[in-house]
Amino acid sequence: MIKDIIEIAVKHHSPLKILYSKNGQDAKLFYLKSVVYSQEYGNNCIKAYCEDYNSDLTFRIDRIIQADIEWVDVYTHNSFALNDGLYLVICRSDMHLEFELRKYCKGDNILDSYQNEDGIESCYSGENLLAYHCTPYFTDEKQDEWILFEQDSKERKSGYYTFAYLQTGDEPQEDDDYDWVDDYDNWVNSKDFLSPWELTNIKAEGINYTVNFLGIPFDKLRIPSNIKVLAYNYCSSYTEVDHANHWDIARELGLVK
Repeated sequence: MIKDIIEIAVKHHSPLKILYSKNGQDAKLFYLKSVVYSQEYGNNCIKAYCEDYNSDLTFRIDRIIQADIEWVDVYTHNSFALNDGLYLVICRSDMHLEFELRKYCKGDNILDSYQNEDGIESCYSGENLLAYHCTPYFTDEKQDEWILFEQDSKERKSGYYTFAYLQTGDEPQEDDDYDWVDDYDNWVNSKDFLSPWELTNIKAEGINYTVNFLGIPFDKLRIPSNIKVLAYNYCSSYTEVDHANHWDIARELGLVK
């Protein structure tokens, strides 16, 4: 998995966060930019600019304990999915950013799915697709990418939460006997668990997935009684700064003037 993430960072010119240890102990976080494979040592090492040291550093891949890219920029020359999984994609709309959840298989052209049949540009057209956050399906082998859900958790970070859940029946069923909230202040701060947008609710291999942009604790989520939430994957918001960086990279690559 670490090698796959590094490959994404190299191909997509994406910033990379790594936890690195020279001796198996005393691990340290590094925030890297301009990641490339080492010309001197080959694909067993990467070379990248580290802001903390204001210089290029070389890292052995087998000493990288963890690696992470939250958002991978999408451009016309590198728009192929590198792994099977869930893709939370960000698109540019007229005045704001839109998001949706999609399924891709390894090798799929991400941009092809965004071609409009009528040729009319929209926030979901390929030209406006900016970046994606990839998450593997929730399986026994991939559970390290997920955090087990606890209803009484005070988790409250603002960002995107992709939930994996099981559902009995075709439609969410609200329990009439369940008191969702105990006072007005809680009511105005409560959120339904399921997103209202169909494009953020998908199903794969018997498990349902949905995305919520949350700024409330989990214990204020209104979850229908026929839904069992298993786990969630979190990533921070895609911001206007990320949007500006996207076009800066596009200019560096010669894709726009």
